[in-house]
Amino acid sequence: MTIDKPMVVFTIDGVGSSGVMPATTRLAIKLAGGDHDVRHFVWGHGFGRLVADIRDREHMYAKAANLAWTIEELHLSGRRVSLVAKSGGTGVALKALELLPPDSVETVILLAPAVSPSFDLHPALRAVKTKIYSFNSSFDLFWLGLCTSIVCTADGVRTKAAGCVGFQNASQYEKLEEINWSPLMMRSLHFGTHFGTSMYPFLRTYVVPLLT
Repeated sequence: MTIDKPMVVFTIDGVGSSGVMPATTRLAIKLAGGDHDVRHFVWGHGFGRLVADIRDREHMYAKAANLAWTIEELHLSGRRVSLVAKSGGTGVALKALELLPPDSVETVILLAPAVSPSFDLHPALRAVKTKIYSFNSSFDLFWLGLCTSIVCTADGVRTKAAGCVGFQNASQYEKLEEINWSPLMMRSLHFGTHFGTSMYPFLRTYVVPLLT
């Protein structure tokens, strides 16, 4: 008798490697009764090195290639894989998806994506079996408005990020679903700012159900 192994969920943190979102995602899945195999994929230069993480795209793409190789090995062994990525880490996730065969990944969740609104999602979406969910907030004006306009997004564009203003021509992507911040999310401690998507109640209410 074949026993299905738990789905592997990779958490991919934002720039600066705070570790908050990976920890709260693991907790939310565990307390929701999920049996997922949650793994934190570390890609940054180290704690607090925000500018190095967002500007060193050669390093970012090398880490994306490592992630893609790991996912492909799991997929070939019969394991199901999903991704939860935040902010600058969404650049790593999307680049990894571009390197994968079709339908290699079940579900992808982007929390406050720090890529440009014009980022072409077509190559990444080919690797996704169900959907990419993107949680955006027009109130995320400091990190995804001011900072990405001054420094740059994860794909090297000085502009407000997609996590603030949404992806351009989003309706052309059949497997993309954008979920905009609403006042109801304040009940889950997400007040529209950048750190709201790392809160345990938000992840438990809005993110974990998408993985099950």
